[in-house]
Amino acid sequence: MKRWWYGLLVLVMVAVTGCSGGKSNSSGSPSPAGDTKSSASPAASAATSATPAAGKFIELTAWSSIAPPQGLLTSKASDTKVGLSIAKKSGVSFTVNYTQGDKEQNFNLRLASKDWEDVIWTDSINFDWTEKLLKAGAIIPLDNYFTQPDKYPNLAKIPKEVLDNYRYSDGHIYQFPAGWYEDPNSIYGYWAAAGWYVNPTTLAAVNMKTEDLTSLDAFENYLKAVKAAKLKDKNGNEIIPMSAGKELRFWKTVATAFGVTTAGNGFEQQANGSFLHYRDDPRLVQALTWLNKLNREGLLDAEIASQADEQLQQKLTNQRVALVADEAWRFWGTVTAGKGPVTDLLKIKFPMAPGVSKLGVMDTYNPLGTTGAFVTTRSKNPDAVAKYADWSSEKGVSRGWEMYYGPYGEFWDWDPAAKKPNYVITDKELSDAQQKGDYKKMNELGFSSIVNLAPFDLDLNYFNKAAEPQLFWIFDMHKFYAPQQYIVKFKPYYNVKMPADGVWLKNFGTLAKLDTEYFAKLILAKNDDDFKKIWEQYQTQLEKQGNWSAAKAEWIAAKK
Repeated sequence: MKRWWYGLLVLVMVAVTGCSGGKSNSSGSPSPAGDTKSSASPAASAATSATPAAGKFIELTAWSSIAPPQGLLTSKASDTKVGLSIAKKSGVSFTVNYTQGDKEQNFNLRLASKDWEDVIWTDSINFDWTEKLLKAGAIIPLDNYFTQPDKYPNLAKIPKEVLDNYRYSDGHIYQFPAGWYEDPNSIYGYWAAAGWYVNPTTLAAVNMKTEDLTSLDAFENYLKAVKAAKLKDKNGNEIIPMSAGKELRFWKTVATAFGVTTAGNGFEQQANGSFLHYRDDPRLVQALTWLNKLNREGLLDAEIASQADEQLQQKLTNQRVALVADEAWRFWGTVTAGKGPVTDLLKIKFPMAPGVSKLGVMDTYNPLGTTGAFVTTRSKNPDAVAKYADWSSEKGVSRGWEMYYGPYGEFWDWDPAAKKPNYVITDKELSDAQQKGDYKKMNELGFSSIVNLAPFDLDLNYFNKAAEPQLFWIFDMHKFYAPQQYIVKFKPYYNVKMPADGVWLKNFGTLAKLDTEYFAKLILAKNDDDFKKIWEQYQTQLEKQGNWSAAKAEWIAAKK
């Protein structure tokens, strides 16, 4: 079976990554603003010109916190077909060492060993990491590179708003920006994957239509009708009214319909100007109460608390589930491999709970950039990294797409029949490998493994006619759900930069674990009294284990 979704998934993982980390009050800078040489290693200071002769390139190294292409531990760009072509055009080839296992643990081990490559290529604007790297004397400020249009014309053209998005609390910029939108209003930089997905066979079997599903009550009636009908799948198994993926993360999709915002730090501004966190939102209790009601009436999958995504995918493939209100990431592989049983799922508009006039926000996208690269004090040639970043940052040339597929005109071209922005892959080796899902060959060719410091133009997955038979469902999914505004453009308060050593970041992981633990217990509560007791226990543990009141107070202070 042809599989185009491998490249798409890599793009998605990069495109939807949000900002994180803390905002420090420490000056922390190892050198004066813009003085990129005073903090560099002796090797960097002694480096010769960053610009090699035509067709020549400089070999540098990078450590990546971005998820590696399948099966890769390390990759040398110049050893690959795509990478060699980019190296000749940009003047730099990176050997990338990918993060293995836990990203934070890997980073902290590197920090302790001081064993850094020339570049740290990151999947987020992580000011917590910036703070730690500065304290370790591991990175240099990059301000000077954005003010030299004669040497770095494309870096000089990066909008001030983008640069400010990367500016640390000491006033300096320590990452070359990547992923910022050339068109700030584009809706093609993310995927609207959360939805209410309905099995058309079961819908018809209970004499209902999509237009009947306009409210929570209607969905509940649909689930009850499915259960009462005792419907069977083709294997004789009883149809499950409602199921979801692992760890019951579907609560966010349901809470969204109750107007609860979970995006970013989890706060939403109220009409009076105050801010409310989802943990304190009474509508969250209503959402969990509704899910508990469904469970007590036998409308939720009996295995919902323990099943892995793979089990959900198997049930969906067997068309054994009447409703999934969850993110499509839980069953992504089944809807990106071409037409099949799961692509029959119908997309239904989010219902809204009584009294709710606006969906909660589940996620945000940041047109000001989300990824980037630090230059370390061990770098052999910081100026060469800057030249590479400058080449990567050129607008209007689909540079980001070239980082995946290789240079335009050599590996791909605009479709002569469908016209720009529709395109075709012209490199036969790459096209064949993708159609076969041959990851080993794609890795050998250098597909999607190049250090990507480009701005975002269009996600050309939408404009590949050859991919439509495989990816039609998720194209339609995004076009259907994006206008419903549960994913919105980044606002500063969605991701306030918290102090690196503060209460919020110290307790963030614990608080998230408490959510997972107690929301599962609440959904599975045996009765109203049990639900009430579990909610009280949750409130107690938020304070006892998660220091919740202090964390909230710190967020309010940091927001100001």
